[in-house]
Order: sequence, then C-alpha cells, then structure tokens
Amino acid sequence: MSVITHLAEQLRIQTEASIATVTQGAEDRLMIASPSKTNGLRIEVWERQPADIEVALFVPDKRGSPFEVLLIGSQAEELDVAADALELVCDLIAERKVLGMHSGFWHGGGKVIEVGELSAETRRGLSWIVSWRGTYDWSAPHG
Repeated sequence: MSVITHLAEQLRIQTEASIATVTQGAEDRLMIASPSKTNGLRIEVWERQPADIEVALFVPDKRGSPFEVLLIGSQAEELDVAADALELVCDLIAERKVLGMHSGFWHGGGKVIEVGELSAETRRGLSWIVSWRGTYDWSAPHG
C-alpha cells in the first residue's frame, strides 16, 4: 500500500473531508476541497520521494499560492513523516491550525499558525488569515 493510499484511508477515518485520490503519471496525489463556499481552499498531498511528502494549500486569489510544507525524513522514517503529514492536514481541516500571511520583508510569507496563538497582537503582523471552513478568515484593513 502506498503512503498516499494510507493517508487517504486515515483522513477518511479521522475527518469528514471529501477526498479524491488522483494518479498523475507514476505519482498518487490526494486532493481535498474545503466545504466553505467563500474561500475555495484546496489541499493537495503527494509523496515526492520515499519519506518526502509535500502538503500544498491552494488559496484562490492570494499571491504566493500554493503555500507548501515539505516534510522530509530518511527512508526508515517514512511512516513518521506520513504521520506528521496526516497530523498537519487533520489540524487544518479541524481548524486547529490556520494559514496566515506575514507581510514582513524578512519574515514574510505563508505561516501555519495554531488557533490558540491568534490574538490582536498576532494579527498585527499579518495581511490575512484563512481557515478550512472559513471560521477564522480575516483580512487586514487596507488604508
């Protein structure tokens, strides 16, 4: 059983997400679409090499999309890397984590943030936040 097939089975058990497994060439890829009609998010997960899993969060109309997290380990750690990818995707789907865009020059870019860390102080350095179901979606006022 491939790591991606294993991840798909575990995600179906642990979440209520609608998951599609797509084969592109020799590569299996998971595609998960957000139930939110407002943000149109999509997560894709694929194994680039053994123990090398990429999780990409596609955010429509946001510069820099997709936002990617690469989880890497040795071949002996393949199941641990898969478990880390599973945990990240489950946390995003359950909205325990969100994606925020830091606007700073040196430390700018998409950052995965735990919901418990969201505060007025945290938002000061962000341009926007997007969450799986839209619960925590937020944009900084322009002006």
